[in-house]
Amino acid sequence: MPHHPALAWADLTDGTIATGIALDENGVFQKENVATGTKSNGNPTGRDCQDWTSTAIKDLFTNGTSTDTGGANAWSDQRNSKCSARANLYCFEQ
Repeated sequence: MPHHPALAWADLTDGTIATGIALDENGVFQKENVATGTKSNGNPTGRDCQDWTSTAIKDLFTNGTSTDTGGANAWSDQRNSKCSARANLYCFEQ
């Protein structure tokens, strides 16, 4: 049975998720930095590599880690990284 990190948008943006989002599009476990560009409440941080078009070192993106679930280090906004850094990308549509 699959694990669901969140059951609805409100659950996804309440600061914690039930399980990390650590499977890639092929179902392979990945413990990686993930680019979100959002705070844990779903609001943008303004750090999204110029709308995901820049790889410039001067530009930043907000990221979390695929195995995190929230708490003190929220799963979607742990730190900022340079846009030249490698990270997987989380995209959610409401």
